[in-house]
Amino acid sequence: MSAQEEIKQLEELITKKIPLSPSNWLDHIGRVVVMMSEETDLLYSLQKQVAISKSNHISTGKSVAEAKVLVEAMDLYEQMQKQKALCHKIEELIRIGKLQSKLKESEYNGGNL
Repeated sequence: MSAQEEIKQLEELITKKIPLSPSNWLDHIGRVVVMMSEETDLLYSLQKQVAISKSNHISTGKSVAEAKVLVEAMDLYEQMQKQKALCHKIEELIRIGKLQSKLKESEYNGGNL
């Protein structure tokens, strides 16, 4: 299962308002954390490719601004931005999952935070 599939599964549970125990929250988040390194590696690779493309345009005599515009029009740049958004989504999901787990644990323990 990929990180995107795990996130989609968790989103479905949240959308359907299916309650999750603290251990289930941590289980889902743990799997996403493990898979996050693959997603960040892909992001770094895409960022490198975008930077190389910019430098190639600059080396052919284009201005930095022109090179930036040309690269931002590429599918590669769009893919990089989507990957960056996925990585941010994973980070937020981890934060929310930790908070949810603490809140649920508090409910089970009688409200003591």
